[in-house]
Amino acid sequence: MRVLSKRLECAIGLVTPGHAVLDVGCDHAYAAAELVSRGTAPCAVASDVNRGPLKKAAETIAEAGLTDRITTVLANGIPDVYADYTGEWPVTVLLCGMGGILIRQILEEASEKGFRFAELVLSPQRDQDAVRAWLAANGYGITEECFLREDGKPYVMIKAMNTGKISTLTEAELHFGPVLLRKKDAGLKEQLERRLAELQKIRGSISKETERNRIRDGELEAEETLLKTALDLLQG
Repeated sequence: MRVLSKRLECAIGLVTPGHAVLDVGCDHAYAAAELVSRGTAPCAVASDVNRGPLKKAAETIAEAGLTDRITTVLANGIPDVYADYTGEWPVTVLLCGMGGILIRQILEEASEKGFRFAELVLSPQRDQDAVRAWLAANGYGITEECFLREDGKPYVMIKAMNTGKISTLTEAELHFGPVLLRKKDAGLKEQLERRLAELQKIRGSISKETERNRIRDGELEAEETLLKTALDLLQG
């Protein structure tokens, strides 16, 4: 039995049962294979921009005996032909293991083609604010978020549903997550406390004698204020 990473298990757990899965940037297609083999998803499409990972994905799928239910597609971003394989099932898109700017770009390009999906499960490794801002502006409501640490690094998973309603998020919600703040997530709180202590130490060591340093200190002060706002919400 394959041992899955905490991140992959979390992503799999966020997918709504009965949805077809579109695993974009699938790497070895472990997520697609697990979701279909567990019966969570009736079928899946595993896509990647590179042939090497897609070959590995095909091997994973064949080993699991799922070649009749999971299709591999070479594509940059969302495959134009995905609906040929997902049929009438509602679709969950998985975008994990990449930066937030790239995730936003992939979603925006899909939107420009008229694609909308029932559900998105995203794991931006950075620039989470860019992803959340895009979701809010494009009618996807964030319904769940998970904070976890793996190999000493923090990760966030975001689940968003197609509501068709434009929403507005505060600066703290954009950077740290409306659901995580509402849940008063202990892991996020610890992470922000750690970053705040680090910021305060850095600010204490910066000389204010040069314009460059004063600008840098101002940037750090703005981040410190945002962290304190988020921590007030987490502790309230």
